[in-house]
Amino acid sequence: MRRPNSSSHPLCGGCLTTIGPYNPPLSYSNPFPKPPVGPPTPTFTINLDNRNPYALEWNFGVEQLLPRDWKLSVNYVGAGGRHLVLVTEENVAVIGPGPIADRRPVHNTGSIGNRENTGNSNYNSLQAKVEKNLTSSLTFLNSFTWSRSLDIHSDANSNSIQYTYNKRLSYGPSDFNVPLINVTSFVYYLPVGRGKAFGSSLPRALDLLLGGWQTSGIVTLRSGLPFSIYSGIDNANIGSTSNVMLGDIVKTPVPSGFDQNRAHWFDTSAFKTPALNTIGTSSRNMMRGPSYQNVDFSAMTNFMFTEQLRLQFRAEMFNLFNHTNFGTPANRLTDPNFGAILSALPSRDVQFGLKLLW
Repeated sequence: MRRPNSSSHPLCGGCLTTIGPYNPPLSYSNPFPKPPVGPPTPTFTINLDNRNPYALEWNFGVEQLLPRDWKLSVNYVGAGGRHLVLVTEENVAVIGPGPIADRRPVHNTGSIGNRENTGNSNYNSLQAKVEKNLTSSLTFLNSFTWSRSLDIHSDANSNSIQYTYNKRLSYGPSDFNVPLINVTSFVYYLPVGRGKAFGSSLPRALDLLLGGWQTSGIVTLRSGLPFSIYSGIDNANIGSTSNVMLGDIVKTPVPSGFDQNRAHWFDTSAFKTPALNTIGTSSRNMMRGPSYQNVDFSAMTNFMFTEQLRLQFRAEMFNLFNHTNFGTPANRLTDPNFGAILSALPSRDVQFGLKLLW
């Protein structure tokens, strides 16, 4: 791009009046030049009227000390984002029949990437937490969240806008929207060793080996991640290159009694490729992948040689029970594996560590 002399345009002074590197360049005085000899070269633009993004937060809740020293808190938490970054394709054609170039605002070039701060998001949740120091050696905490997050665009570095001229068609559950999350954590000091309930008279050598062990764990249960059903083609005939056109929905994807499995996570006949010159009738992130279940566990102890010298041993096991957490299924109608799950999250991971402290 280049900025002309302020005298080049009497109405806007020093504003940008040419767009390049097109040959010839586009300008106020020559907005529709003859087509270039070679293929058009797309570029990237930024909205000059962008406003700074900002976030809003609001919440209220209650806390109560229950009998036997249980602590309960229940909160409503809400948030909103305004003037968020959107990455869009500009200069796409309006929906309709006929040559795409004739329906583009600038006829002699292709689509143009654009970055603008016009997005918004909304988050609402019910969050509950219960905790207790059950004994001097055990601490327990359970957190539960029921939430919903909605936006137009969840990733500022990629385009997920289906139709530039009606961005509200892309408003739906956020890519990270997980309605239900429950996390339980604990820390437990084993009552074994000198001064403990068991083995208080252990010989020093055995106490060094068996005493002072601490275990901890985190149990996570949550809903699966949302995903959209894409047609895989530019069925709207608008010249889009982002490949985010949604498919048509013709019936319930997961009817009552449907057997969800890796090969068929949903009824693939519930979706079809939209007719030419139309936008798909399914909505963004209307489907949900498999739920997530995971247990992380660790155990550690300190071998005390002197009051200041100790050797710390730690064993950590991620995904302790090696539970298979599947990824989302293939979601493009043009994919031969449409509806099948072909990926999974990492399996069990075990690691050990030693640390000498003095």
